[in-house]
Amino acid sequence: MFKQYLKPLFIAGCSLLMLAGCGKYLDYRSSEEIPRRLIYSDAFKDVTPTLTITGDSAVYDVTATTSVAVGNFYDYAKANKLSGVQGTKEQYIKNQYDGLKKHLEVFNGMKGPTSFEFNDEKYEIHQTLKDITINESAGTFEFKNAPMFIDLVTFSGKKFVTPVTYKYTLEDGILTLSLEQKQDLDNGESVTLYYTMRFKKVALI
Repeated sequence: MFKQYLKPLFIAGCSLLMLAGCGKYLDYRSSEEIPRRLIYSDAFKDVTPTLTITGDSAVYDVTATTSVAVGNFYDYAKANKLSGVQGTKEQYIKNQYDGLKKHLEVFNGMKGPTSFEFNDEKYEIHQTLKDITINESAGTFEFKNAPMFIDLVTFSGKKFVTPVTYKYTLEDGILTLSLEQKQDLDNGESVTLYYTMRFKKVALI
């Protein structure tokens, strides 16, 4: 039933289109982060994670080049005289990439299900999330780490290292993964977070 290779048809909820709304490094109070979220979201809008499914297991992976997003934000920052952006454009792109790479390499050292590879010439990052278990009787995908996008956005309301279970449906060749989580706010109230990822079959393996 699941022996197929899939890629996203649509990602909703806490998605790349809401990058800054979910990113752990972004400060909503900063005047720089509102334009950053829009610029990054536009630059990454065509990024397509894949899901390779074999039997009752799966692997999630995604490749993204950071230079366009960072470079576009640099142009905006310079045009609007934002003080947080210094140096030449090439230096800024390299510094941002190097900082993210250094942070992600920590996860490689943890030897967990999430790992990263780097192409320094292209400022490109490839992320792999292994050991995803498909439980057909329960209708779930069980992730040992939550799926995320190079640590800029996590498809869960908790830290990505926290295991998470998505429910799934398969209809007309479209695999839909969905997650509903309650999150307590500092003011004592709670909200419900919804995450949905939809994948379409592109090839048999």
